[in-house]
Amino acid sequence: MDPRQTIADVFGLTLIATAIVLSVWEVFQQRAPDRDRWFVTKSRCRRRLVVSALLAAVGVVMSLEARGILLFEGVAGVLIYAGALGAGALLILILALVDIRETVGAAAKKSLEELKSAIEEANKSPTGRDRDGQDRS
Repeated sequence: MDPRQTIADVFGLTLIATAIVLSVWEVFQQRAPDRDRWFVTKSRCRRRLVVSALLAAVGVVMSLEARGILLFEGVAGVLIYAGALGAGALLILILALVDIRETVGAAAKKSLEELKSAIEEANKSPTGRDRDGQDRS
């Protein structure tokens, strides 16, 4: 086997293994009873499982190509192969950006809620009156 084929095969198998680990980890996180429900959402799980499936698909194609099982032959095959890899990479990028945006938004919302409750607690005095002298009740 040519060294380039070996490298492609190892990289493809690594992508498959990574996809499996990521999928198992995300399912484990989703089912954990003590998870942060604001952070570990069902939509996050779906997005990450789709990303894992895409990574696994790319890994399978790379490994098959490296082993000599030609899925794509000729100029049209190369164009289809390159187009499919490009589309998969673009989809992974879009899903990752959406995941980042949702995670940052959820973390900001949670932080604001915690800050708001901390400010409310700080404004209360032990006498039952707020700092500005108004009765809490």
